[in-house]
Amino acid sequence: MMLQGHFVHLTLDTSTFDNSHWLYKTWLFGRGNTAPLFFTISGFILTYILLQKNTADLKKQFLKTLKRGLSLVAIGYLLRLHLGSLFSGNINQTFFQVDVLHCIGLTVIILSSLLVIMNNSRSTTLKATVFISLSCLTFMLDPIRTELLFSGNFKFFSNYITQSNGSVFTLFPWIGYAFFGAGLSALWSIKNISQHAKTGSLLIFGWLLLNSSAAFMWLHHITDLIIFKQVAYNNYLFIRLGYVLIIIAVFNGITANARLIKPLNLLSKKTLTIYVIHFALLYGSWFRFGIKQLFYKNLNPFWSSFGAVFFVLVSCGLCLTYIKTKPMIKQQYNILKIMLLRRIVQRRITLSA
Repeated sequence: MMLQGHFVHLTLDTSTFDNSHWLYKTWLFGRGNTAPLFFTISGFILTYILLQKNTADLKKQFLKTLKRGLSLVAIGYLLRLHLGSLFSGNINQTFFQVDVLHCIGLTVIILSSLLVIMNNSRSTTLKATVFISLSCLTFMLDPIRTELLFSGNFKFFSNYITQSNGSVFTLFPWIGYAFFGAGLSALWSIKNISQHAKTGSLLIFGWLLLNSSAAFMWLHHITDLIIFKQVAYNNYLFIRLGYVLIIIAVFNGITANARLIKPLNLLSKKTLTIYVIHFALLYGSWFRFGIKQLFYKNLNPFWSSFGAVFFVLVSCGLCLTYIKTKPMIKQQYNILKIMLLRRIVQRRITLSA
């Protein structure tokens, strides 16, 4: 969904068709729920893995997770680096813009840190309550976040909060979905909960969230707090969470005993590789020569759809090729490293003689 969504959004000329067409609205609906679903599942999986660890293993896993999170942030910045600007002695302004990799990296660090802090508590219910409360708080404060203004040295950090400087994704409010996924994972770890009960609960809470605007207006009337009214009038975060829960419930019911075929199983474990490949193809990364520079908002629905299918196949094909050739690439890299080290040693011996 992410690959074709980014391609179509980047290349489709919306003036060539009727934007009210049901097919386009369906695609737009799916694209709008991709990021919430991705962050929710990411928070769920990370928390599920860490909850299985004992105290000693959790500390080791935390260090690995911390390294992983920092590497994601670093890769996010490297992908936005423009070599042309760098060689001219400048850093391109898009380098400082925040994307999904930055957010996922910091989300991983924050979630794992909170789990380490709460490790002494054996109550999974408490952990679930903390994460779900953080999720709701993040969404509730979104109207305040959108009104924040930053200047001077704070602009660097503002890219994680506001899109006013060109950031595609921001840590807030998207981390709220990861918090909810973490809370859901904590609840899921409670034993004696059947699959049917889980699916049914997701459907019920998803439906309640879809109709939550009325509840926020009711809270506004009884408390007279303007924040509840602001959330009710722009309740996209809780509504999207409702759709996410319903989507997860559907897949939970369908795929409880299903197994992925081998290529899909490999791809599901290499989401970072796929993201890097698709980003480089779309935006050109360091060289700024990619699909955006060639077809930006220039394709009609047919060619954009055809191109999206081709783009997904190419991205997945390159990822599978990388997976197969990675051992050989690593071996050649090690050989080259050894040769360089030997050359350096021989050079030093010659100089010392």
